[in-house]
Amino acid sequence: MTEELNANVEAQTNTESSSEGEKAVEQKTVSDEAKPADKPAVTEKPAEEKPKPEVPESYQFPEDLKLTEEEKVKYTELLRKHGATQEAANDLIEHIKQQAKAVQEASVKAWYDQVKKWGEEAEKHEEYGGPKFEENLKTVIIPVLNRFGDEQLIQELDQTGFGNNPRLLAFLYRVGKEIGTEAKFVEGRPSAGDENNILKTLYPTMFKDNQ
Repeated sequence: MTEELNANVEAQTNTESSSEGEKAVEQKTVSDEAKPADKPAVTEKPAEEKPKPEVPESYQFPEDLKLTEEEKVKYTELLRKHGATQEAANDLIEHIKQQAKAVQEASVKAWYDQVKKWGEEAEKHEEYGGPKFEENLKTVIIPVLNRFGDEQLIQELDQTGFGNNPRLLAFLYRVGKEIGTEAKFVEGRPSAGDENNILKTLYPTMFKDNQ
């Protein structure tokens, strides 16, 4: 009796073990079927190296830069140091030229404004300006300039605009008044036509309405 009972228990145990094994196999099979297939590994292509820009041994500089040979050598060394191509050098040179032009134009305008301001101050000067400004120029200031100066001085005063400087005119006016134009400059005074020419040179705006 005991032997039969043991035999039945052993048979039942074997049956259960077999059933669990079949379930494990079945689950493994389903799991394997549900798992997606592995994708093939993608091999990345190495990035193509761009060709290095060509750095010239020497650079072409525009003639209008008016560089000396020594300056060209210095600029060439600097450009080559930073690996600049001729195209990059051209861009840099053009930028420098534009900047220099802007600075020059600003400087010219500033000087023109200064000369204009001088002229306005001279016309209102408390000593020689006002209603008698033109008369004082003709009878006192210009005779002193003509007597002790020369044509080149007058041209330089006109070209630089310094002839409008109210302090220069005050100096000439005081010299003329101190010496006395009528007593000292009769022999050396220019004719009325010469005085007008000098005035037109130094103060062209004064005669613009009469031209």
